[in-house]
Amino acid sequence: MNQPPAENPVRIVRKWNAYERLALYGLCGFAAEEILPLLPLRAVIYVIVCYIFEFSSGYVLKKFDLCPWDYERMHFVVVGGGIAGVNCMTQLLAGARSPDDRFTLVSASPHVKTVTNWFRVGQFTEYFNVTESSAPLSTDPRYTFLQANAAGFDKDKQVVQLDNGNEIKYDRLCIATGARPKCPWKHEKLVTLRDTETALSLQEKLAGAKRVALIGNGGIATELIFELRDVEVTWIIRDEYISATFFQSDVVEFFNKQIEQGRVEGHKNAGVLKREKYRADDRIDVDAGDEQLASTSTGQSTGCALGPDWCTALTLKGTAGGHRNVKIIAGREVVGVSGDEELKLQLSGGEQLECDIVIVAIGVEPNSQLWKGLDKSDTDEGILVDESMRTSNANVYACGDVCTVNWRQESSMWKQASPFDLSRMLSCEMD
Repeated sequence: MNQPPAENPVRIVRKWNAYERLALYGLCGFAAEEILPLLPLRAVIYVIVCYIFEFSSGYVLKKFDLCPWDYERMHFVVVGGGIAGVNCMTQLLAGARSPDDRFTLVSASPHVKTVTNWFRVGQFTEYFNVTESSAPLSTDPRYTFLQANAAGFDKDKQVVQLDNGNEIKYDRLCIATGARPKCPWKHEKLVTLRDTETALSLQEKLAGAKRVALIGNGGIATELIFELRDVEVTWIIRDEYISATFFQSDVVEFFNKQIEQGRVEGHKNAGVLKREKYRADDRIDVDAGDEQLASTSTGQSTGCALGPDWCTALTLKGTAGGHRNVKIIAGREVVGVSGDEELKLQLSGGEQLECDIVIVAIGVEPNSQLWKGLDKSDTDEGILVDESMRTSNANVYACGDVCTVNWRQESSMWKQASPFDLSRMLSCEMD
């Protein structure tokens, strides 16, 4: 079982720092009073003692990496171009105080998620638009964007190695490398969903499919079962009823008709959608069709996680000629995958299922393998963070899907925590 982290030494220093100074200045005042007749000498002694203490205590604290302040030029590095990483960088830039500080965002994809038109609705709800863009995140001359993959990490030297052979030395590092879809099997007809590129791949493969198997019972699977058209779908779930993550069993009864019918032609979002569509390039028009979206996707590098309304720019349509049929197999798991021309699934109940493609939507696992030397969760290998989003290393932070909370007091609202609130808190702590 993961133990709660010890209290951060920097916080401890901040707590007793004020009391220490009270004693220092009181001692200086007492010494000055003892040499009352020599007023000029009193002032000189007072200043000398204070300066000696300030510089010597600062030197000792910095020697042991306990210094809660640093007047030198700082380099803040964020690895990951998803919403969590981009918002962390945005908050760092907004709160930067020194003109000599540097800020670097590293992303494997040239397209990063950006948030616009953010505002709070009520006390807990937030509204915002999400776009995927290659436009610069900031025009601040201190900001640099690097398109590269992180290939290595040395926490002792405070260096991140990139796949292009370069190295980045940091003073503060935020890891926001996200997560990858879980898929325990390998087959060319298995499809996972994580980013814009994989969503486009699914659209392409569906165009030649008639029988589709959908594995999983989370948010992506629930959206897909409603969006798939002109296909025979077999939905395999290990729970006793659909969408068990979100609803109770009696509530699910209200969705049966929608599941059987699916998306009605011409009623996608029913005019409710106000956000911009997801784009693989800034040159795509907001109202462009699927053909333009597909033609502008390079597919060369993995993008960021899909956000809300990811399917609004896609047509997930098969070749069943207007026929749609949904069969739900509950209480079963896929235990094996075989076949070449015809894909075959072996289920835990002994059944065998043949299909043209399989969509695997059974969750994600953190991209934490690269970050060696940091404490990780025994459950999901996520990087452990404390209440300040700090890892086991004082100069390294983590946010988003790559991290797992290790708070003294468990939070039932962790999954619903606002990425903006977390980014604000993280940027304040990093600064």
